[in-house]
Amino acid sequence: MAMICVMVLVISALVLVARYPAVHYRLLDAGERAVRAVTAARLHVYFPSLTVLSISRT
Repeated sequence: MAMICVMVLVISALVLVARYPAVHYRLLDAGERAVRAVTAARLHVYFPSLTVLSISRT
């Protein structure tokens, strides 16, 4: 039942995008902004060295 609901949602979204090209372009623009935000956030995350962590625990 859940798979049928997902398929109906996907098909209706495709019909909406095919009917209104402006919606398609807005979604593409929003997707690009989301990807840039994720890559910018990843640069600010500190990844500690596993060697330093294992030495500090002993």
